[in-house]
Formats: sequence, structure tokens, C-alpha cells
Amino acid sequence: MPQARDPGIFDLHADLPADVIKYRDQGERSVLERRHLAKLRKGGVTGLMAPIWVEGRFKPKKAVARGRAIADAFLADLSESTSFVLVTNVRELKGAERRGKIGVVLGCEGGELIGNDIGALREYRD
Repeated sequence: MPQARDPGIFDLHADLPADVIKYRDQGERSVLERRHLAKLRKGGVTGLMAPIWVEGRFKPKKAVARGRAIADAFLADLSESTSFVLVTNVRELKGAERRGKIGVVLGCEGGELIGNDIGALREYRD
């Protein structure tokens, strides 16, 4: 009888987008690979939720623009990665794990990044 493989660990709140933009603003690239991959692998993480969080100094007037900048920086870093992949459902998450990649679900923390427009969430989905 085949043995079931242990599922990986899903980190429910990894503040990676804030860290990524900090280092990308300083000119670094591949921040996820260079600064986070080894620790996540060591901990057995195979998937994570990465919320976009807007720092207080940008609220309220610049929160929407800052949210977009954080998302853009994080997605750019993901596109450079060979070990992380954006996922939007369980099938994609399991597929990422099978391929040895860390599946990343993009989330948001607080509503400041959409201002007063709930429709702005579509921008982050697309």
C-alpha cells in the first residue's frame, strides 16, 4: 500500500510584499529568492499568503498608489523567480507543490489600498 506524502506547510500570513518593495526600492532584484527562499524551504513551507499592507505614513491620501506600487514590485519579483509562483486556487497550489515551487496567494491587509472603490479589487485580480 503506498504511503501518503506529508502535506507541506501553508504560511497564512507572510509579510513578504512589504519586504520585497523595501529592497527593490534600493535596487535589489530577486528578493524572494535571495532573502527568503532558504528559510521557507528549511521550515517546510510549500505555500503562503502574501498580503499587501500599506504603511501608515502613506494613509490615507497616498494609500492607493502605494498599494499598487507594492503589488507591482512583488509581482515583478515573482516573475523573476524560479522557486515561487502566483496561485489563485487549490489546484494551482497543489500543482506548484508537485513541481517543487512555493505557491503564493496574493492578499490584502486593510482596505486602504482600494480607497473608496471596491471595484479596484479587480486591478489586483488581473
